[in-house]
Amino acid sequence: MANNRIAVAVIMFLCCSVVLTGCKDVEKEEALEEVSNLKAQLTKVEADLVQITAERDDLKTANDEVITLREKLDKLTKERNMALDKARNVQAVVEKLRGQLAEQRQKVLPLEKQDVKLPEAVSR
Repeated sequence: MANNRIAVAVIMFLCCSVVLTGCKDVEKEEALEEVSNLKAQLTKVEADLVQITAERDDLKTANDEVITLREKLDKLTKERNMALDKARNVQAVVEKLRGQLAEQRQKVLPLEKQDVKLPEAVSR
């Protein structure tokens, strides 16, 4: 787009230069003034293009950073979910083991009572 404008400005300048060789001084001055205005406009357009290009590059960089952070967040979320699942599984195992421990204690109590009575029975 900028190249097209530059080409148009150059062509206009060349056309004006050719036409001006046969024009009166007033017409020549007006044409030169118009060329000067076109050059100023072209310079502004080029400066705007540089600024917009820099802003676009900054936005691309920021977008890449956002994408990277989102990927890291997704990975961390998956890892957290896996850790929570493992914690739930461990909790279930702990509860199962507590239940088994309680059952074993119930089985051991009568045996402990027999253990106390056994030496008495043997000594008689």
